Amino acid sequence: MSQVEISPTKDTVNLWNYWFSKDISDSETLGKWTMYYPQNILDEKWNLMIGLCDEGVFPEVFLMQVSTGVSNQNSRVVDGILVVYCSALLDISKIANLGRTIVKHTGYTNPFRKVPYMFYKIDKDINVRLYRVPDASH
Repeated sequence: MSQVEISPTKDTVNLWNYWFSKDISDSETLGKWTMYYPQNILDEKWNLMIGLCDEGVFPEVFLMQVSTGVSNQNSRVVDGILVVYCSALLDISKIANLGRTIVKHTGYTNPFRKVPYMFYKIDKDINVRLYRVPDASH
């Protein structure tokens, strides 16, 4: 896939922008790493992640989505959100390694300083935390 035509924070039409490498056949097996970024660096981090995925750095990732400039009245989060999807069927060590690799390449730090981790959740049951990895502040 190539870079998106419009920067996420400049998009005022769509609630989310997407990047994908293949079709999703079974939504029951999706899991995601979620990162929160200030709006002023969201476009940079989105383009970085697209480039890394296009280069094959994260072969486990098949879908990403990023919030846009559209105001979401239902969200309590004012920062931008970047969500990285991989299969929840991977073993826990592969999921954790992917998370650590994302943190290493992006320098991600959780803006909610009380919780210096990036979290992975399975979409089927979003209330269950499957795994966490330390962010770049550790």
